[in-house]
Amino acid sequence: MARSLKLRFVAGKYEGGEFRLPAEGEVLIGRGAELPVVLAEDMVSRKHARLTIKGEQIRIEDLGSTNGTFVNGERVKAADVKVGDRILIGTSIMKVLATEVPDGRPQRGSGGIPTARSVPTRPSVGGSGAPPVTTHMTAPPVDGMEPREPRQSTGSVKTVAGSIEEIPLPDILQLFAASRKTGLLVVKSGGARRANLYIENGQVVHARLEGSAESRSRKTLLRVLRWKSGTFELRPSKSVPEGDRLDEPMEHLLMDGLRELDEIERLRPDLPDDEATLTLVRPLAPKLRDLLPSTLDLLQAVHNEGQLARVMDVFPDMTDLDVAMEIVLLIQKGYVSVSK
Repeated sequence: MARSLKLRFVAGKYEGGEFRLPAEGEVLIGRGAELPVVLAEDMVSRKHARLTIKGEQIRIEDLGSTNGTFVNGERVKAADVKVGDRILIGTSIMKVLATEVPDGRPQRGSGGIPTARSVPTRPSVGGSGAPPVTTHMTAPPVDGMEPREPRQSTGSVKTVAGSIEEIPLPDILQLFAASRKTGLLVVKSGGARRANLYIENGQVVHARLEGSAESRSRKTLLRVLRWKSGTFELRPSKSVPEGDRLDEPMEHLLMDGLRELDEIERLRPDLPDDEATLTLVRPLAPKLRDLLPSTLDLLQAVHNEGQLARVMDVFPDMTDLDVAMEIVLLIQKGYVSVSK
């Protein structure tokens, strides 16, 4: 069996469509109707990006586009792409996947590149009277499968929902920033915690973590960016709670969030999971007087809350990274123990 590479549209206008990549050659992506992969939207340049494929080696190059090309949340001019990586162009997120195909199987289209097609949307549901539209796309069905039809535009907020494992939140927020979405993004972690992110024109302006009334918006957003499992759903806009409004560009927030994520991951060998149980060591051999007053407050929070995430909630003015570093110190010095 040989392996065939393809792009799957996992978010955006063409969600559900797939495009089979040739074994070798170049594939141009852009708004131009003559290109192999046509993304018909304003955020995409006429010739936006080029994929160069040689076996399982893929390289993507931005062709001087206005709004950029992103790989795994990072804007790139050129980058190597591997199976599992995500590419954001305009408002479309594509994931590189590999499938097993029988040896000698003929490729589809000229040089293995699928030809373009027009896919109609479903008729309107519920008597809205909105006419169906036709969207030009080049994502053909995988053999035996039909692509999901593009969502119909009705002028209201489209429901965007999915799994964090499939599309990490930094990618989703970049998508919303590019498409200037407005709405309430409800994020639920694998540990059953919920956060509400209020978005206006693509920018997160307020973030609230349920069960933590004192948590600041910035701290909440950076916390949520670390969640590796769970779900997200964009709902119609609701009034933004007063106070604690974020005015930083999304790009800056995402950079800080990813930087904090990297630093916390470096601590991971010594840092318990957010939901792990923390307890004071008994009997307590090290002296409390050896701790700074701020660290004593944190030790008290460990005693009262019993979980890393809950301890982080107690200190709204401390970053999660600062709390994590203190917890590691308390564990290493024998004040705190961890149990699953």
